[in-house]
Formats: sequence, structure tokens, C-alpha cells
Amino acid sequence: MESAELIALLHEVRDRVRARNPETAASGVEIALPDLMPLAHARDAAFGKVAAIGTVNPRPGGVINSLVQAWKGLMKPIAMAGLAFTAVVGFMHWMVAGPNEVQPEDERNGRDVLDAPRQ
Repeated sequence: MESAELIALLHEVRDRVRARNPETAASGVEIALPDLMPLAHARDAAFGKVAAIGTVNPRPGGVINSLVQAWKGLMKPIAMAGLAFTAVVGFMHWMVAGPNEVQPEDERNGRDVLDAPRQ
């Protein structure tokens, strides 16, 4: 929704409320309706900040920045391939060797550590 549309909608709502309630509950005392324009301006400012996300690069350009960006561009797919490979190999290992099973001796040692008084 554009700002002009929102402003027109706010004016329309304000006029409808004023038409429905010509007198307020305060026995004929005129109470002004709140001005909603600061709300519209705050909304526009928030949308502007959201729109700027990802478009502003405060880092200065140059050779070092270009090298860092190139390195990141190269390493991201390699890192993702490494993660995928690790997940596949881990799953295959689990399929072949089965899940890890805790030995009774390790279970007893763990319980002893948990039950020991803290120092």
C-alpha cells in the first residue's frame, strides 16, 4: 500500500468516525480525534529502513575488499559441499555401523559422576 493510499484511507476512516459520533460521550464537549500522521510517517521510515537492508555496503572498496569478497564467494560453495558430504557420510556410517550404544560401564561411570557431591 502506497503512502498516498494510506493517507486517503486514514482520512476516510477519520471522517466516518466523526460522522458516527458528532458528539462525544463527554456531554457535548468537543474532543479532537488523534492525529495519525506521525504513525504514517513512522511506518514510512520503517519501510525505508527495511528496503535498505542488503543495499547499503559501508565497507570501503578497494583491492583488499575485492580479495575478501572473492575468497568468500569461492569458499561458500566449497563449505556447503563439505557440510553436505559430512551429512551423507555420517548417515551412511549410521546405516552400516548402527547407532552408538552406551556400554554399561560408561553408564555406571556417568551416573557416579552425576550422583557425586559437588565441591
